[in-house]
Amino acid sequence: MEPWLLALVSALVACVAGVLLWWLYGLTKTFLDDDPADATRIEGLTLRLFGNMSLIELILKARQLQKEAAFKEQISEAQEVDSEEICTICLEALGDHDSAKRLKCGHVHHASCLLSWCLKFEGNFVQCPHCRYCQHFDAVSEPRDIEVGNVQS
Repeated sequence: MEPWLLALVSALVACVAGVLLWWLYGLTKTFLDDDPADATRIEGLTLRLFGNMSLIELILKARQLQKEAAFKEQISEAQEVDSEEICTICLEALGDHDSAKRLKCGHVHHASCLLSWCLKFEGNFVQCPHCRYCQHFDAVSEPRDIEVGNVQS
């Protein structure tokens, strides 16, 4: 099962369980008004089960996991790279023995140049230095290697 789908299902189950607990709490509160310690125990149990996470936070976490999975697929399959291509970060030609990375937008950079470029950005997203195409940092930091002038399978 996809991680984002699992997180979404977990969020829905947690929401339903929370509603049931609050419903039970409402029922028991009418019978436990004489003893406030019982009501406090039920409230404490509910907080321990769900913490401070709201349903919205759980859904946002599921969406984030879905985006991460999608961005990991952004890096194209290994393709032949023209040995005359230029890395737009260092402005040097890609040599025959250089490790290169191809982004989803199609631009190729030296692996070391791309890593140093990515480290300059804060947050989870980084822009391609050539076309400013926005990509998730994980997709950029772990792309597939491409041998310049050859096709790597």
